[in-house]
Parts: sequence; C-alpha cells; structure tokens
Amino acid sequence: MSAKPSKSTLLLFDLGLVVVDVDLSTGAAVWQALTGRKTSEFNRLFFDSGIKYRMDIGEMSADEAVSAISELTEYQVIPELILATWNSVLTIRPDMSAAIRALSLNYRCDVISNTDPIHAAWIQEECGIMDAITHWTFSFDNGHMKPQEPLFQEALDAAEVPAAQVLLLDDRRDNVATATSMGMDTMVVQNVSQALNELRARGFELDA
Repeated sequence: MSAKPSKSTLLLFDLGLVVVDVDLSTGAAVWQALTGRKTSEFNRLFFDSGIKYRMDIGEMSADEAVSAISELTEYQVIPELILATWNSVLTIRPDMSAAIRALSLNYRCDVISNTDPIHAAWIQEECGIMDAITHWTFSFDNGHMKPQEPLFQEALDAAEVPAAQVLLLDDRRDNVATATSMGMDTMVVQNVSQALNELRARGFELDA
C-alpha cells in the first residue's frame, strides 16, 4: 500500500472533464428544442462568433455575452434561455464531487480552469464543492489560459506553495506538460473511475 501523501500537498483540479462532464452536442440540442432553430446555430452564436473565447479571457462579462448573443439572433430570445442552453452542456460528476469533499478534510483543494463566468458560477452553485475548494483560479479573471505558465503561476501564488507540493488533475496533456515542466506532480484524467483509482493508489483517502 502506498504511503499517505504529505498533508502539505495541494490538489489542483481542472473543471471540464475532471469535475464536470462537458457535451456540446447537448447544448446544440437544447438550443434547438427551446428556439426551434437549427443545432448549427448554437456553434455559430457561442463559438464561431468568438463570444466563448472572449468570455474565457475576460474580455466579455456574462451579461455582455448574453446581450451579444441576443443581438446576433434574428428573433427575440430571453437571457434565461441563453444561460440555460449554455449551462446544459455541463453535467455534475457526483463521485468526483464526493471525492473532492473527502480530500478537502485532509488536503488543500483548489481549482484551475480555462472557463467563462457563466460556467464558473453554475459549477460553484451546483457541484457541491464550494466549501471544499480554497481558491478558484479562472482564466477570465486574469486573461491567461492554460497551457501557458501564467495561469499556473497564479494558482501557485494564491496557494503560497511550491510547485513540488502540487498534484494537478487535468484531462489535457498539453496542460499536464506545462505543469510538469514547472515541477508539479500530475495526473491525466481519462474518466472518473480511473482518476479515483489512481488517487487511491497514490495513498489518498477518498472516504469522508
């Protein structure tokens, strides 16, 4: 059995495909169901327009994004419909949320994510980990995005711990590569079961 990790370990969680599932096809289907428009319009409004990216880097607030999407449509659309559509791409991973709550009893748990303020607010409200996370490092707060180093450095500075004490859990290998080059321990998350099994194998206790 592996030795228990040091209590000084910082667990740094990505959000999409780590803490929550992401399925853009669901958003397109919901948009069609709510508006009667083609599913392709979802991509045009949220992605091809650049609105999603501008939210991610902090150039556009949630309210500004909703207004911009409304202006791009040729028909009346209420803000609540836009928010519901965008958040429908996310699904809670209950086992991961439970594991984070259990881990937070013995280790500091933080979040680092390339995301927008709409998704960030939904995750904080719905995933049941708000009290378990000490600090949330979001790309939209400072204009930097993974895999570039500045967002990682922001997370390290907020936690006031050296990179050698950090375990990053992320689904993207380019993000993991940057973290590794900075001296962090890393885990590539493929699915919930794999991630939880690997955490147990490393000596982390996941039962509250």
